[in-house]
Amino acid sequence: MRDEILKFMQQCPEAKQQPFSENPFGSFVRTDIPRALYDTGIVEQGKYKIQASVGAGNWAMIPWICVFDRAITESAQKGVYIVYLLSRDSKRLYLTFNQGCTDLRQQHSRRDTIEIMHQKAEKVRSQVRNPGFTAACDIDLGESLTELGQLYQEGTIFYREYRVDHVPAEEELREDLRKMVQVYSEYSQSLKQDRRIGKFDSWEILNATTAIKHCDKSFFDYNGSGVPGEIAWFFDADQLEDEKSIPLTIIYADREYAGRIGIQRTNARRVRVFWNADLGTRIQHYANAPSATAVFRRISDGRYEMIMKEENMQKTTLETIQQIKEYIAAKGFSYEGKLIENFYLSLKSKPFVILAGTSGTGKTRLGKLFAEAIGAAYKAVAVRPDWSDSSDLFGHLDLNGHFIPGAILPFIREAVDNPDKPYILCLDEMNLARVEYYLSDFLSVIETRGWNDGHITTDLLVSPEMYGQDRQAMERYGAIGFPENLYVVGTVNMDETTFPFSRKVLDRANTIEFNYVNLTPQWGDSAEGPEPLELTNDFLRSHYLLLNECPDSLHEAVSAICEKLERINEILREANAHVGYRVRDEIVFYVLNNTEDGIMTEAEALDYEIMQKILPRIQGSSAALKEMLCELFKEAAGDYEEYQTESNDTSVHMLDHLRRSRNVRYPRSAEKIAFMMRRFEEDGFTSYWL
Repeated sequence: MRDEILKFMQQCPEAKQQPFSENPFGSFVRTDIPRALYDTGIVEQGKYKIQASVGAGNWAMIPWICVFDRAITESAQKGVYIVYLLSRDSKRLYLTFNQGCTDLRQQHSRRDTIEIMHQKAEKVRSQVRNPGFTAACDIDLGESLTELGQLYQEGTIFYREYRVDHVPAEEELREDLRKMVQVYSEYSQSLKQDRRIGKFDSWEILNATTAIKHCDKSFFDYNGSGVPGEIAWFFDADQLEDEKSIPLTIIYADREYAGRIGIQRTNARRVRVFWNADLGTRIQHYANAPSATAVFRRISDGRYEMIMKEENMQKTTLETIQQIKEYIAAKGFSYEGKLIENFYLSLKSKPFVILAGTSGTGKTRLGKLFAEAIGAAYKAVAVRPDWSDSSDLFGHLDLNGHFIPGAILPFIREAVDNPDKPYILCLDEMNLARVEYYLSDFLSVIETRGWNDGHITTDLLVSPEMYGQDRQAMERYGAIGFPENLYVVGTVNMDETTFPFSRKVLDRANTIEFNYVNLTPQWGDSAEGPEPLELTNDFLRSHYLLLNECPDSLHEAVSAICEKLERINEILREANAHVGYRVRDEIVFYVLNNTEDGIMTEAEALDYEIMQKILPRIQGSSAALKEMLCELFKEAAGDYEEYQTESNDTSVHMLDHLRRSRNVRYPRSAEKIAFMMRRFEEDGFTSYWL
């Protein structure tokens, strides 16, 4: 860490005398310094985002290195964060606890902005313990600063100064960073105490990103709603002054609409969110619904998705998933981001999910805890390396003609006998044997699913002929298809001891990759978590089996999804990696299920499906594959053009773009593609399984 700090301070003046474009110093700051901070082990990568900048297009007067708590902000323009600020002459580096000023300055005069920042700094100082930093806003970044540089100084809450001729030892630098991260953690906890969850008048806050409004007539008549003061934080209005407002973007049915949140003063101080009439017209037909609800999902700073629903189906689904997450968390397991939501949607879209990743990351435990949380039956079966056909799963006849049931047959029989209860079967380390061999019957039968009198039926998995002359076994187990309440989850480790997957397997499953590991214990209070639910199979049963069975009301939405997939498929076709109708249909079903439940935005849902249905199929070493990865990255990144296929550092530019850009269309997929490109450039070969 000290070496990178020294290089940052010592080489910056010389670098600024050189052209900005493609300067190696910029790459060092944006890439090497964040990596060095992460490598200290002080800044937890899953919780914090590190971003560094020496400018955008031109050299910045004040280069900076930010540490963002992802739950608070991921932008230097607003929120509170840790930031190293390098003075204009590069002689002083300040480790600061600071606050964003750009958004605030857009709403207020310079004088008022500074006053608000000073007030907030005092408030923060009163909320957290100061472990020995200077508590003032008197850092000196130099003379003739831009307004932004001056506001950096004014927004400082705590700081520690380092001089280029006297940079402390490694241990002291790390200790300062550790103390500042502790300050940040205490501040985050104070916010959670302020951010109240629960029911407030006609509003209900489910979590930090989801709020439900139970709509009355005024909601539609006046294109807006009052917001109780206790939950003004949800719309970033808790610090607004009277008669002030800030702009919002509201996304409804994949279109953006302008809105505002403001403070009105009549007889009393009121917080109000409102939107333009064009959105009001789109949702007007819900005004006559007996019980309409509006779900607001926070996507990013100032951007919210609105989902309208009749009755309370939307609320029930969100609350159910939230309770599942709370149950799992109470058992001591932490899963990143929307992994639980993704797991739910994957099971609902197709009852076959593969969980892949590093050994010991909680793959097997996820299936078990999820089953417990919803009241499902659960069975884990350890796959043996010598399995070579389906008899190991379903059964076989011995030399005396007696039927020997396989590892999963009794469990499937039980599922058939209890059709209203979900059954989750875990094939642990499923690729210790060749999946295409021992699971071939299952892979074929699952594709025969169809509707029959309101139920999902299939061809037979276990036919009467399998029992031979063993009538007792036939009477006990009988002819069995794939039950509509059975969900198969396979866990896999990709290493030298396992077999790779064929496209036949990958095309039939959602492959969820586990990369996130948090080794720090999450010590909480000793209160017990929520009780497990007792859900029927309706919670997981798919609504869609064939694309041509979708109702007319969904044709427009389906066509829009397919158009996006067709653009991606055209890119894949260049390297003969294009997908077929099965993959298309299952991606569409995932997105439709998500839209119906309102769990995430359509872009997020497509991002997960690109990761799970398209990228796992890609592998090779050809020049066409590299070109295809570049084009895929452009599609995922949204507006990326800065690559050269003939260079050997394309992945560096890709990762650098992801760190700098705030508007990446499919961020998870884009990051995965960049890592696949990095492996291609290092090894001459790449695949999804890094």
